[in-house]
Amino acid sequence: MSYCKLLLLSIIFTVALNGASNLKPEDVQGSWKLRYKDGFGYEFRLKEGYLAYIAVYIKGQLLVFKGVYNIDDGNILRVNISEMKEISNPSAIENRNGFVQTSSSVFRFKIISKSEKSLIIEPKDIRIDGRSSGGYFEPRIELKSLK
Repeated sequence: MSYCKLLLLSIIFTVALNGASNLKPEDVQGSWKLRYKDGFGYEFRLKEGYLAYIAVYIKGQLLVFKGVYNIDDGNILRVNISEMKEISNPSAIENRNGFVQTSSSVFRFKIISKSEKSLIIEPKDIRIDGRSSGGYFEPRIELKSLK
């Protein structure tokens, strides 16, 4: 195998192992969604000013988490959750009513890949009121852009 082919394969393999890296908050800004036919799914709204809304769809109900987000270590999406609520109407995700304060709540996701049309993440640390709550999220979430 030629040196160039070997070098190219090495680069591709390294990128595949490391996933997305050196991302900034602006790189993930936008609305991202994954919905299943059975009423389950996720919606991430990562807005300007680092404001985040994360909705977890569970059979006609939504758990909405509000907080601020940032990127740690170039590929970890960290959302410090300050409030949460349960609603049934998706159009009320950003409505100020119904939120209750949370404490010691953080969501950390490893960004596996990010393109203009998709954001693939894996939960690494999900804590609500100081307790591990990883059961809210699948091991790998492939979100699609709502643009």
